[in-house]
Amino acid sequence: ILERLDPDFAQIIVLRLARGPRLDSEVMTLMTQVIQKEFLSVMQREQATRRPADVIGSMMNNVSSTARARLLEMLEHEKPKLARQVQKVMFTFADITERLEPKDAGTLLKAVDEATVLRALKFAEHNAPRVIPFFLDNMSKRLSQRLDGELKQFGEVKPRDGEQAQTEIVNAARELAKSGEITLADEEEE
Repeated sequence: ILERLDPDFAQIIVLRLARGPRLDSEVMTLMTQVIQKEFLSVMQREQATRRPADVIGSMMNNVSSTARARLLEMLEHEKPKLARQVQKVMFTFADITERLEPKDAGTLLKAVDEATVLRALKFAEHNAPRVIPFFLDNMSKRLSQRLDGELKQFGEVKPRDGEQAQTEIVNAARELAKSGEITLADEEEE
């Protein structure tokens, strides 16, 4: 949604998210009557613990790299401290080289179908070139050579398809990290 809005209006929304959510007690009472108590209590717990940087960072993870760059640039200009916090929270395909343990590269790629991996890596030639050798250097030599050959023969990838493939890999990384199958560097580390 943020991507489809007028760029100036989208920037205003991102800045307003920096204020954090505040609910009036009357509104909260009305919501309690409408929404089941279990759902509301879960929502309250999650909102109470989320910082504006967490909300904005999660949102930025799901927009195109072009929109993300534009919004981050604006945020750096308007609220530099918040921009640094948001960047710590964000986890994009380009962040894989810093966040993923090299020994886990093969595990991550096995969790995603090969066509998606090829699209993501081919698109990475344009938006995250250092991720390609990271993956190729941290897998078996035979698989690395095969993937490298297929990448060289792979046609151009549309930005939308490439970003979607990269998002699938990032989501797989998050899921594998939650289940303990791989290790991601802590978001709060400098």
